[in-house]
Amino acid sequence: MANRRLLELYSCNHFSIENKILYMPDWSASLRQLGSALTYQGYLLTINTGKNRIVIIGANFAGLTAASKLSKCYDVTVIDPRRDFQWTPNIHEILSDVKKETSLNLDLSTIITKLGHRFINQAVTKIDSDLQTVTLDGKQTLSYDVLLITSGHDRSNYGIKGASKYASGFRTADNVIQIHNDIETALNSSKRTINISIIG
Repeated sequence: MANRRLLELYSCNHFSIENKILYMPDWSASLRQLGSALTYQGYLLTINTGKNRIVIIGANFAGLTAASKLSKCYDVTVIDPRRDFQWTPNIHEILSDVKKETSLNLDLSTIITKLGHRFINQAVTKIDSDLQTVTLDGKQTLSYDVLLITSGHDRSNYGIKGASKYASGFRTADNVIQIHNDIETALNSSKRTINISIIG
């Protein structure tokens, strides 16, 4: 299609801009890579002559990094159903009782407002790429010139038998709190040595 613009960047992660939608598949994408994807050949500056309306779905590492790269000359809206950003690199310290869950939570509205952008605490229920709109669970519809999908990914057990039943995830503070409670329960209810296996 003549009006279709496709940009693909390959490094440690993969990004693509297709039909004015930027997909960021992984929260671990670096600041430099995200900055390159957003500013490559002035892509965002050439979409239209007005103030670009940029909608970011997801306010974890990738979404917040993208928002921090965008100046106030863009009309940026960040959407996430959670109220708080969780600093997950330190979640292991909850398990060792060094920190509490609340010490890892940062208010998303405060963070995004300081960046000069708007935060909407809702979930996206529909994306219409033809009309370039997103619909929220509150029935509100937002139009965009560029849509950044940074909603992250779900944990998978890759079909390993018994993984869902016997293994615990280690991605969120809630996961770690559950592991902590399970270990405490096992230690308090058993007189034998408790074996714990860590994979990854």
